[in-house]
Amino acid sequence: MSAGGARRLTLEGMRALILVSVLAAACGSSTSEVCNGNDCVCETPDPCTAGCSGPEACNVQCAPSEPCAVDCSADAPSCHVECSDTSACNVDCAGVEECHVTCPDGACTVTNCSGAGCVVSCGLLGGAGTHNGSTVTCQ
Repeated sequence: MSAGGARRLTLEGMRALILVSVLAAACGSSTSEVCNGNDCVCETPDPCTAGCSGPEACNVQCAPSEPCAVDCSADAPSCHVECSDTSACNVDCAGVEECHVTCPDGACTVTNCSGAGCVVSCGLLGGAGTHNGSTVTCQ
C-alpha cells in the first residue's frame, strides 16, 4: 500500500470517529442513541441517558428492558418520552408546558411535571400515575 493510501485510510478513520463523537454528544451520554437534534431513539442492549437542549421539542424512545433517564429542556415546547418497555424510567420534564410520558408498570418517576399538559400513563393498560406535587410515579 502506498503512503497516500495509508494517509487516506487514516483520514477516513478520523472522519468516522468524529461523526460517531458528534452523534453521541448530540443527545446525552449513552453511545446507544441515534439522535437527530432532540429526537432520540435508544437502541438495545444499553441503558439510555438522553438530555435535550434548546427550544426544539424533545422526543425520546427508550430501549426495551434497559433503564432510561431523560432530561428535557425548559425552553422546549414539549417533551414526549416512550419508556413503557424499560426496566426503569426517570424523566425530568423541566416544567415544560406539555410533557407526555408512557411508563412501565413500576419503577418510573417523572419530576417537574404539572398542570393539564402533564400526562403520565403507567403500564400496558395506561393507568394514571400517582401525583405528589410536580412528581408523578408509577409503582
